[in-house]
Amino acid sequence: MSNVSSTTYARIGAILHEFGMVSEEQLHHALAEAAHYATNRWKSMTRLRAP
Repeated sequence: MSNVSSTTYARIGAILHEFGMVSEEQLHHALAEAAHYATNRWKSMTRLRAP
């Protein structure tokens, strides 16, 4: 996941939190899950490219 995408997710989460649609805990949990998924996805993609 690029730096731009994670910033976008963080900004959207902040807006949803500001509007009272998600708690701060839910926001942090969702961002942590997204980062975990992106890290694992990147690792699996780089393994496929290795000689």
